Amino acid sequence: MAHKVSIINLIALIGMLLLLTASCKKSRFQDGLNKNTDIILNINMGQHGSSRSVSVFFKDSSYRVSLDSQGIAKLNISGVSGSGYASIYGPREIRSTYLEPGKELSLYRDENGEYSFTGDMAKINNYLNNYIPRLNVDYKMQEEKFLNQWGKLSGLLKMHFDTLSLPDNFIKIEKRRMDFIVNNMLLDYSLYYSRYHGIDHSPSDDYYNTLVEKMQEDSTLSELFEYRQSFKKWVQMLANRNSLDNKPISKLRSQLTYVDDNIEGARLAEYLTHSFIFYYVRDNGIAGIDEMLPFYNLKVEDRSKISEFQKMYNEYSKLEKGNPAPDFKFTSIDGNSFQLSDFYGKYLYIDVWATWCVPCLKEYPVLKKLEEQFEGRKINFVSVSIDENMNDWREKVEKENMKGFVLHIGNDTTFRKNYMIDLIPRFILIDPQGNIIDSKMTRPSNLKTSQSLSKLPGI
Repeated sequence: MAHKVSIINLIALIGMLLLLTASCKKSRFQDGLNKNTDIILNINMGQHGSSRSVSVFFKDSSYRVSLDSQGIAKLNISGVSGSGYASIYGPREIRSTYLEPGKELSLYRDENGEYSFTGDMAKINNYLNNYIPRLNVDYKMQEEKFLNQWGKLSGLLKMHFDTLSLPDNFIKIEKRRMDFIVNNMLLDYSLYYSRYHGIDHSPSDDYYNTLVEKMQEDSTLSELFEYRQSFKKWVQMLANRNSLDNKPISKLRSQLTYVDDNIEGARLAEYLTHSFIFYYVRDNGIAGIDEMLPFYNLKVEDRSKISEFQKMYNEYSKLEKGNPAPDFKFTSIDGNSFQLSDFYGKYLYIDVWATWCVPCLKEYPVLKKLEEQFEGRKINFVSVSIDENMNDWREKVEKENMKGFVLHIGNDTTFRKNYMIDLIPRFILIDPQGNIIDSKMTRPSNLKTSQSLSKLPGI
């Protein structure tokens, strides 16, 4: 009997070993993940950043994952068709990555803010985050010298690619992506040159002719952000050059006309149409946009884009001229509360700002001059801070000895949502009855502001 038991035990032991061996050979993708369509991304931001979450943008979809107390998170992306580039938005910076179904990637951010990658795709991702950031040009150069420097980039990149031992399929798409990264550098030249030298630079015909040669459609690249971004900048540049006036609505018409006449790829045309109209509404409201809606409906089929635009359109419809202004509840430095009804009987010009916003701080002295100009007249000027840290706001107010209605949104979490505050500085004009006059009012530094306020009835 003892002999029989030992044989049974041996058979059981062999069975266990076979089971363990089979388990070792299984894909590390467990718990229902498909090794052919799923991606695992391990993120370790450490305890060095203030951000408690990380966003990942991949194949026109966004994913948000919360970090634990150690700055660690794990993201499973399922149902992926094909590899591609992704952007990881972490604490105060963006990182480029390359993801592939059935592969696992781990990202680590050290105390110095340096990133390193391990796992299946480590070699490609370490390349993306080491070589690419070093690729740069000198935007302060005169145009002719810049074009000469820029023209050498393609040759340098070819030499660099010849030294890489990366998968052929990645090298093939990376070369094309780099073409459009280089194109974007050229497209950015006029803007950065103007900023560095404090002038309004007008590019030469040679500059435009170079871009005409480079900006060629390739529908196989439609998933690449750099490809789509290049065409967005290109069309914007041409619209600025060809618009009859400087009005945003005129530039939008020029942009859409170019898309209709010149862009052949349906996906690129959809991206550009949605992008131009969506961001016009975000920055300017819905005034004048209705004439563009038939074109939008013709070009845009992606349901997520349509839903995103419809939501913004509906929200801005509530802020149209004549509609009741949403109520608010602000806090003064003394702890007193102010709501919309406290300002009834006078026009109300609201300046939305923050202590970290440089353009906001530049507007403040001009705002005070505007306030002095209209002193004793039927209008109140209110500066409201959206600083997350009220102590930052309090210190700024006391240090600069800021006077008048200098308020903070306090615990009013609805103000930014109700007034669609995406960018600052932002200015809002409300009438004495509490109705919207202009939810996208011009800045104090704009000469039209003083003129518009002077024409208000009964001011």
